[in-house]
Amino acid sequence: MKKIGIVGHFGGNQNFVDGQTVKTKNLYRALEENIDLADIQKLDTYGYKKHIISFFFKTLKLIFTSKNVVMLPDENGVRVFVPLYSVLNIFLKRGLHYAVVGGWLPVFLKKHKIVKLFAKRLTGVYVETSSMKIALEKMGFKNIVLLPNFKYLSILSESELEYNNSRPHRLCIFSRIMEQKGVEEAID
Repeated sequence: MKKIGIVGHFGGNQNFVDGQTVKTKNLYRALEENIDLADIQKLDTYGYKKHIISFFFKTLKLIFTSKNVVMLPDENGVRVFVPLYSVLNIFLKRGLHYAVVGGWLPVFLKKHKIVKLFAKRLTGVYVETSSMKIALEKMGFKNIVLLPNFKYLSILSESELEYNNSRPHRLCIFSRIMEQKGVEEAID
């Protein structure tokens, strides 16, 4: 049995640069760096609609053969994976971990009460901002963990750095500017 099964949008052979794919690949890379590759299996959701029946059996195989499952579904996927894995977990007793991409989950769960009930049963729901953590805890969640978004970047040497201390200080944010993404926290 594998230690971890990770299911998310890896993008197949394509080079996607959206937040969903980048976070899925970065989380997988972080797992690779800390766990023997032989103990990790992955399931790519890219193009699953073209092969929905075989994908369904692959997702069942993933939970049956993994001690822990890490999910990174989008809004459509959360409606399927969270309830499906939660129901199967009544019998399997796996660690179910949901790494949220973006800040949409609290609003989504207010509209989708059944998904909310299943999400509360997960081992952990990993959110990117403290404001999202607080919002979900106010909804009765006890399994929320703050896991800030991260990205692998090449570190410049000191000689490559350019300093400019003149005002106004320039700030660059690699994201869409949205309250849900924590821009107010960056400003503070």
